[in-house]
Amino acid sequence: MGGYAATVKRTGNGTGNGVQGMGQNAQVQNGRRQQFVSREQRSRARLFGVALASATLMIAAKSQADVVAYWSLNTLNPLGSPTIAADLGKGSMDATGLGLDAQVYQGTTLSAQSGFIAGTSLGLSGVSANGSWLDVAVDTMGFTDLSIGFATRRSTTGFANVTLQYWRGDVWSDVMMFSPNALNWESRAIDLSTFDSLENGIALLRFTFDGATGSTGSVRLDNVSIMGSVVPAPAALSLFACFVARSTRRRSTT
Repeated sequence: MGGYAATVKRTGNGTGNGVQGMGQNAQVQNGRRQQFVSREQRSRARLFGVALASATLMIAAKSQADVVAYWSLNTLNPLGSPTIAADLGKGSMDATGLGLDAQVYQGTTLSAQSGFIAGTSLGLSGVSANGSWLDVAVDTMGFTDLSIGFATRRSTTGFANVTLQYWRGDVWSDVMMFSPNALNWESRAIDLSTFDSLENGIALLRFTFDGATGSTGSVRLDNVSIMGSVVPAPAALSLFACFVARSTRRRSTT
């Protein structure tokens, strides 16, 4: 009897320890599983957060226009110095194509960048000036989604047809033709975002003036701005790509 009791006791203790050990193992495994899931969720959350922040910055950079180049045209001598440097950014105008018909008129603050006064404006006068042109060269490195804005006006017998063109690399191509408002200044903005050849390099634009019918008929341009969206720096994109790659590797090893 004593031997039997001892046997039962030993058997009972062994069974109890086995059940307790299985329970502890299950708890450890569940704990590890929860830790793995938690790490996986945190990793995905960090990756998503970085991706979202990067995408937000790219969209913000794309949607916010910056000044690529700006001409106030407040200091002019087109006959003596036909090359006009940009007041902001990198660019120049070449008024050689206006010839001896180039004029300097009173300017406006319409379309002016902050801090610039009305000053003067660049103009053209006379029937003999029909077909004259003004060239604009802009360094657009680091910019995309370009546009051009300016203030303009003409006299009643002035240049009713102004054509904006861009240099395609082999020929001048039309962007659009417009007719400046007679007598009153107006602000114009022209989208250039579809012309990819102008982006992230050197953009060449040309204004051609025609349609004057009077010997004193005139046209004026003032406050010319080239605007664009900043292209995200390659270094920033590379850093983001490296972070994504590292996060992916960590996920695969956890």
